[in-house]
Amino acid sequence: MAYADFKKRAVDDPEQEFKDQVINIRRVTKVVKGGKNLSFSALVAVGNGRGTVGIGKGKAREVPMAIAKAVQDAKKKLITVPLKETTIPHLIRGVHGGPPPRGRALSRAAPSASSWSWPGSRTS
Repeated sequence: MAYADFKKRAVDDPEQEFKDQVINIRRVTKVVKGGKNLSFSALVAVGNGRGTVGIGKGKAREVPMAIAKAVQDAKKKLITVPLKETTIPHLIRGVHGGPPPRGRALSRAAPSASSWSWPGSRTS
């Protein structure tokens, strides 16, 4: 099965339910001739917990509208992440002695931890 076929099917399937999580919200100020324009930008991750995830950003004058635009953008940019049980397989270079213990394979910072958990990874 080609990657493009799976990506298309993941987007077109209306039965898939995606969960969304806000990663970051920022207040943006633009200085114009008459004063300052205030708006908000939002970064959101969406995923189904079974290997499909997307990250999008949106910008609007109100926070809920910015989040809605970010979710819509994330659903347009869905990708598939390979999963083996609940771990994202990746190349490890290390010393002789066997694989690392379960859950110790990949360190993540707080903002990226949420985006890594949406594909369904719990132990990477």
